[in-house]
Amino acid sequence: MEKPSAKDYFLTVFIFAVCTLIGLLFQKLNFTDTNIVTIYILGVLLTSIVTDGYLCSVAGSFLSVFLFCFFLTEPRMSFQTYAVGYPVTFLIMLISSVLTGALAAKLKTHAKLVCSACFSYTEFCLIQTVCCKRQKERQRFLMLPVHSFFAY
Repeated sequence: MEKPSAKDYFLTVFIFAVCTLIGLLFQKLNFTDTNIVTIYILGVLLTSIVTDGYLCSVAGSFLSVFLFCFFLTEPRMSFQTYAVGYPVTFLIMLISSVLTGALAAKLKTHAKLVCSACFSYTEFCLIQTVCCKRQKERQRFLMLPVHSFFAY
């Protein structure tokens, strides 16, 4: 498991600051809370793609719930909510963002493993060229006209 760098932490904070600004804009445009929640989940996905390891995506998941609660629910600038359904929204938002972030980070890790275990790029291109030539030869062989010889 890779330890995130200072750059990864900065990117995480930056992505969620942008998500919060977009959320505030969406709220001014009278979008529903579900649209704003999806912006934060998108932020978690972006975080897991642009940073290394799971830590930033999981931290981003918690950060997204706290930012949504603090800036985008009534009363603003507090962690209290007046609506009865918000704790359920926060829980579902947290679970879905942790899952999507972890899955995206795992996919990125697997892609890196595959790239490191595979051939180098030049070897891959050479193999691909040979395979394409063989495929074209097979197709050419199959496309040859069939001649039938009749006795006259």
